[in-house]
Amino acid sequence: MSDKLLLELYERVVALEEKVAALEKMSKNPEIIEKPNEETISEVKGKYRYLSDYLLKSGKNIVDLTFSEIEKIIQDKLPPSCRKHRALWANSESHSLALAWMNVGYRTTDVDMEKETVRFEKIRTVK
Repeated sequence: MSDKLLLELYERVVALEEKVAALEKMSKNPEIIEKPNEETISEVKGKYRYLSDYLLKSGKNIVDLTFSEIEKIIQDKLPPSCRKHRALWANSESHSLALAWMNVGYRTTDVDMEKETVRFEKIRTVK
């Protein structure tokens, strides 16, 4: 195997390990997360910070958005893979997009890839 291929495989294994760790963390107590604070919000970088801000300012427990609406919010196109792979909408700490909703106390509960819609639901918070 070439070094390039080995490096790619290694990076994929690391990404999978991060996903498993995030799932294990959620499975222990999926309904409770720490209340979002400025530190967790600031972890969201770049264009996805706009989505975090939008969800926080909405004040709603349930927010339904189309992929196009999300693109307007982030002022940029979503990666093409967001329209192809449901996994990119998972509540996983390994994706910067997911951090945009998770770090402000939301999770995705319904993603319709055909209709290009996503539902974000507020997670019960702990003080």
